[in-house]
Amino acid sequence: MAKVVWLFAKRGLLAKVVWLKVVWLFAKRGLLAKVVWLKVVWLFAKRGLLAKVVWWKVVWLKVV
Repeated sequence: MAKVVWLFAKRGLLAKVVWLKVVWLFAKRGLLAKVVWLKVVWLFAKRGLLAKVVWWKVVWLKVV
């Protein structure tokens, strides 16, 4: 694991390694869907569209 982290960090992708670690920890607990949702929220929030994400979550909850 340390070797993988070092290789990613060397390429300036340490954040990606940390994210994959979080995904792995959640998946280990059977919460992979939650991780995927958080990833989507993070991507939208990064673009300043957090309100849009919240809206889609509400719509999705009503549909499902």
